[in-house]
Amino acid sequence: MRYLKKFRNARKFFPLILVLLIFLLLRIPFLNFGKFEWDECVYLSNSRFFLGIGKYFEDIRPPLLPIALIPFLSNDLLLRIAPLLFSTLSLISLYFFSEHFFGRKIAIAASLLLAFNPLHIFFSTKIFTEIPSSIFIILTFFLLFKWIETRDEKEKKRNLSLSALFLSLSVLTRYANVIILVPILIILLLERRKLKLKELSLPLLIFFLCIASFLLSYQLITGNVFRSLY
Repeated sequence: MRYLKKFRNARKFFPLILVLLIFLLLRIPFLNFGKFEWDECVYLSNSRFFLGIGKYFEDIRPPLLPIALIPFLSNDLLLRIAPLLFSTLSLISLYFFSEHFFGRKIAIAASLLLAFNPLHIFFSTKIFTEIPSSIFIILTFFLLFKWIETRDEKEKKRNLSLSALFLSLSVLTRYANVIILVPILIILLLERRKLKLKELSLPLLIFFLCIASFLLSYQLITGNVFRSLY
């Protein structure tokens, strides 16, 4: 009976595993083991600079992707697998987001649409910021919506704080993601009856500390932090 129960628990992940197989089969043939593109080279140069083994540094690039690439710098094969890993995480995060709020059928449909999306297939093999930043965006809204549906005060505070953390990480991965502050502010206004002002103190502190740490580090590196913002 114990093994049967474990099998039943594992069976709920079969749709996700099947979608992942389709997802990977559509992307592995497009893995490029040739030369890196210009933008990829810049992110890799910044990554080596952060590690202390590179001399070229382009300060207009967001910092988080180069930092995330540091564990993959040992060889080119790992660097080619890294974007595929990021894209896989984006599919998994989308699946669990959709399953939690809309049910398993919608989660499967959403994941399949992402799996067959030509633009996503293209970016799944490139060291660009689009897909890694999308993971943080999904997690931001996942936790924000959980904050709305949760009644426990401690859990609400935790969800909102983590949402602020992932929001800051999304911005530090891709600067254009600052635009998602607009829908978040609209959601908070719509849910203002559930929101206490003191609940915003920790999330705001987390968000601004993450951004401030980036600004400080770039100021130390470049001597002019504003160059990285325009």
